[in-house]
Amino acid sequence: MTGKLRNFIVLNIERLLTIGAGVFVSGILARSLGTDLFGSFQYALSIVAIFMAISFFCGAEVIVPRIVECDDNFSENIIIATAFWIRLLFGTIAFIAFIVFWRERVGINYFAVLGIPILFKEAFSIAIAWFQAKSKNSTYSTLIIISNCIKISVI
Repeated sequence: MTGKLRNFIVLNIERLLTIGAGVFVSGILARSLGTDLFGSFQYALSIVAIFMAISFFCGAEVIVPRIVECDDNFSENIIIATAFWIRLLFGTIAFIAFIVFWRERVGINYFAVLGIPILFKEAFSIAIAWFQAKSKNSTYSTLIIISNCIKISVI
């Protein structure tokens, strides 16, 4: 099987499994939490998604072409490290804004912990850009498939 075909198949399996796992986990949570608490949970996730957009700075459409153009590992490492620190900075700004918003609206409670991914998700997603630049999407997708299987089995 060619590398491109393998990437295509693994990527589609990963997307389908991710959607299926999301529906399954949401169904279990809705049943377990009840309507009021699940509604609050969904509200919190929506707010997190809004602030997560702030941390998405220096996107893959900028990073991937530059990694592909690199002739040496040193230049590639500089690009990846710079993008990581930029995203971490904006993730920190977004997290602080999230905490201020959440505190003023709801007060600090355990749902504020949901904001922690705002800090790190986009910064560590630089690895995805590297996999894309090296045409190794199937490696990343395989990791996502494994983590989704673990998540489903834990639930």
